[in-house]
Amino acid sequence: MDYPKAHVVVHLADPLSDGEVDDLQRTLERLAGVARVEASMRLARLLVIDHDPSIVSAVSILTSVTRRGYAAQLIAR
Repeated sequence: MDYPKAHVVVHLADPLSDGEVDDLQRTLERLAGVARVEASMRLARLLVIDHDPSIVSAVSILTSVTRRGYAAQLIAR
């Protein structure tokens, strides 16, 4: 995918297990307009997502996270 990219950082309230991180990454990567999802290696609470804001908004990305049952907030756009 070669989208014009914006970056959004999602902070999760609780650290995730490796399996939860993998599942959440796959879920977000399936969203139209999401080019890349990277979990912080040092902190299991941060996700950096590259996306095309003309296709998917930062709020829509956050909604996808919270609908999976995770408490989260946007900390950078």
